[in-house]
Amino acid sequence: MADDLGKKAYALEPVLNPNADRISWQEWKRSFWLPQRKMVIDSLRTYHEEFNEIFPRQLQVHLSGFFGILCLSENHESLLMWAHYAKGHTGFVLEFDPDQEPFYRERGEVAYLPDRPTWKRPSRDFDKSIFFTKSPEWRYEKEHRVLRNFTELEQHPLHGTSGRNGYFAKLPESSIKAVYFGCRMENGTITEVLDILKRPTYRHVKAFLGLPAKDSFRLNFSEGDQTGLIDPSVVNILTKIFGVDYSGIKKERSK
Repeated sequence: MADDLGKKAYALEPVLNPNADRISWQEWKRSFWLPQRKMVIDSLRTYHEEFNEIFPRQLQVHLSGFFGILCLSENHESLLMWAHYAKGHTGFVLEFDPDQEPFYRERGEVAYLPDRPTWKRPSRDFDKSIFFTKSPEWRYEKEHRVLRNFTELEQHPLHGTSGRNGYFAKLPESSIKAVYFGCRMENGTITEVLDILKRPTYRHVKAFLGLPAKDSFRLNFSEGDQTGLIDPSVVNILTKIFGVDYSGIKKERSK
């Protein structure tokens, strides 16, 4: 029983101490497990009374102190996500280049499975499936995740909090490919974003406006060139439907 727990603690070693040199189970057992067995067992039992094969919630919380997860989606047309994550279609979506930093390393597609990931056997190669698994109910999100150790990220204060810090990765301008405006986004906010896109470093970014489809519950995204996203023929109709005055969106790019 004690050695079984020791092997589980050994398998967690690369996660809890990612910068430590990797050593064999026998060496780790001799150097760390045997001299501190009782303390380690007591510590493991604080995570879960029986330390089940399934990762306990307490352990997930503990691991969140070492890793950050960036959640992305390949689906920019989901009505549910526009409602949940873009404040009822009043926000916007950014499309990124997955081959650039910080997206191309440690990126994985989320698996939607009915069972929680299990720790099948002790291993020095830590099974990261716990970070890339969700229940099937979330399948519509088509989620991808980028995993980073906090040691790779920069700490900065979070606005609106009392002294809390967040962990951040630098985002190159070239990694932004497109902006998708929500169908209920205020024209002043759209204009503000378009003004930013006029800067030389963002001129490669495409802009799209989401409009409700006429005969179905979906969105159609019309591509603009940052000079006039909305066909004048639909401005009045959109204004009546959504109560948003689209006529004020700038039509000309500044010289």
